[in-house]
Amino acid sequence: MMPSMSQFPRPKSPSVASRTPSKAARRSRLKPSSAAPALIPVKKARQKSGPNAAVKTTRKPSRKPSRKPSQVGQKRSRERLRIAYQGVKGAFSEAAALAMFSDPITLRPCRSFEDVFGRIDKGTVDFGIVPIENSLGGSITSTYDLLLESPLMISGEYGQPIDHCLLVYPGSRPESIRRVYSHPQALAQCERYLKRYPHWEAHAIYDTAGAAEIIAKKKLRDTAAIASARAGELYELQILDKGIQDARHNMTRFVRIGRDSSPPTGRDRTSIVFSTKDMPGALHKSLSVFMIRDVNLKKLESRPSKQRPWDYIFYLDLEGHISEERIQNSLNHLREISKYVKFLGSYPLTCE
Repeated sequence: MMPSMSQFPRPKSPSVASRTPSKAARRSRLKPSSAAPALIPVKKARQKSGPNAAVKTTRKPSRKPSRKPSQVGQKRSRERLRIAYQGVKGAFSEAAALAMFSDPITLRPCRSFEDVFGRIDKGTVDFGIVPIENSLGGSITSTYDLLLESPLMISGEYGQPIDHCLLVYPGSRPESIRRVYSHPQALAQCERYLKRYPHWEAHAIYDTAGAAEIIAKKKLRDTAAIASARAGELYELQILDKGIQDARHNMTRFVRIGRDSSPPTGRDRTSIVFSTKDMPGALHKSLSVFMIRDVNLKKLESRPSKQRPWDYIFYLDLEGHISEERIQNSLNHLREISKYVKFLGSYPLTCE
């Protein structure tokens, strides 16, 4: 039996509302055409940012190679110690500096001892090498005075053999010499030799090697210099005589100065400066603080205090290190009975 047509739903005819597109449909149809113009500025922005990004990319590699060499150079300069010394190239202080440091160093010559101390204070050098005592001429008083006024300390010592030579400009004759240039200490160490030639005028120069340099630069044929054989080689001078110092065994004790002292080695020297009260037996009482603790004294010397006339201070070297209990107790005891005590440094004992 065939179903009647009424059993099937009749398809609805589209209404006017369904034939008319909705607002959403109209917006969706317009979207492609309206979005296209919006893409143009985006593309332009990407095109603008592209070259800028390329510039940044190209600049970074160019900066890196230029920075690496400077950074390496700065690192190497920090690793190499900077050492100041008084004098010019060829001075005995330079020889002591080279002997005291096993690693490569950068040497900075200075005009005076004050300049050496000043450069350490400013931080332009790490250490300074200055003479403090000669086996013939005695103490270098200017060094002791600077140690008293400065916060710097001694951290090492070295005994430099001193062998003086008489240097002249090549071709100069001995009978033509009228003047002799050198450092005051060198002139004093060669006093007996200079007395053989009373017609020679001794002129004090700031440095032995500096005297040789002056003769070489000015080509002085009537002037001699007292300096080292190495200074003669450096400035191409002629050696007229060797070993002209008054004693064969001529040594100068150089010290290394810096901001800190040295760690104990088991065989050390400690340097101090102190002043006593104005009373009978004051110096005896001051020295007895070391005697009762079996501390061996190596050197004792007085110097004007520069505070008032006829007032003195005492520089003292003793065996031992500031880290030792007996040395600390000795110095504490000394402070109780003295007016003033200053620690100048503890360092390995190498000069005896």
